[in-house]
Amino acid sequence: MGAPVAAGRQAAVAIDCQLQGKDLPPVKPEPVIADPEEPAFKFHLRDLSKENRIRMKEIDVAARKGDKEINLGFADDKACTDEARRCLTCRCTSFRY
Repeated sequence: MGAPVAAGRQAAVAIDCQLQGKDLPPVKPEPVIADPEEPAFKFHLRDLSKENRIRMKEIDVAARKGDKEINLGFADDKACTDEARRCLTCRCTSFRY
């Protein structure tokens, strides 16, 4: 479904530029998909130990009836920062930035 919508948007931009006498905007390059066989994606799997996920506080199972938030967030700022650091240093991604 994405291709027809993208083509429609491109057509709308082209028509708008034509009516306003402007040049077309530059075409965005396709994202580069990383090759998982590259050494840069393999070093962390063997060399670094896996850190355990920091669990959030949750409400008791018996109290989960109705429209209630189950996860209550991290206990403190340090837990929040540690979990964010653990997540952001994982390097588990298929796209290069």
